[in-house]
Amino acid sequence: METRKMTQEEVNAWNKLYEKDLPIIGDFLAYVSKTRKSKYRLYFEDGSIVLATLFSMADSDNDLEMDDPFYEEFFEFYFKIEKIIKIGSKFNFGENENIALNYHNFFYKFEPFDEECD
Repeated sequence: METRKMTQEEVNAWNKLYEKDLPIIGDFLAYVSKTRKSKYRLYFEDGSIVLATLFSMADSDNDLEMDDPFYEEFFEFYFKIEKIIKIGSKFNFGENENIALNYHNFFYKFEPFDEECD
């Protein structure tokens, strides 16, 4: 499948739509877009550290009706947790579980991880 490069107008529209997301997810999105790596060590604010595989990313929303005043759209990354290194105070995922991360629950630091997860 061939991917098409976005026009400048499309890029501007995308940036406007996700202007609240980009300060939080922008560095990771740029890294993924440039490198196409899939395995990462993710560090969360609560102290959790996991090894995870990125398998998809997409536009999403918070499952409310569009006319609800709290409806919002955001960009999400979908990971499979391969290994839990450290469980933090708010950690509620398990190994081999798929998780969706967006600007509400994003990690604060990431490192590419090229070894197999044991």
